[in-house]
Amino acid sequence: MGEIIAHDRRSVSVAVLTIRPDKPLPYRPGQYVPVQVTKWPRVWRPYSIANAPRADSLIELHVRAVPAGW
Repeated sequence: MGEIIAHDRRSVSVAVLTIRPDKPLPYRPGQYVPVQVTKWPRVWRPYSIANAPRADSLIELHVRAVPAGW
């Protein structure tokens, strides 16, 4: 579980989500995390973590919009 604390649009099709996990996330380069949002319950999408967790445990996901994507 985690909370999105920032949403930064970098371009028309790319956004960076900053997430505060409810507990520190063990991190390995290339690791993916499954993400579900309340708008679409039980629909999971894997995202690659864009950074090693910072001292404050925040992680970033870079999300690209795709045609006909949710």
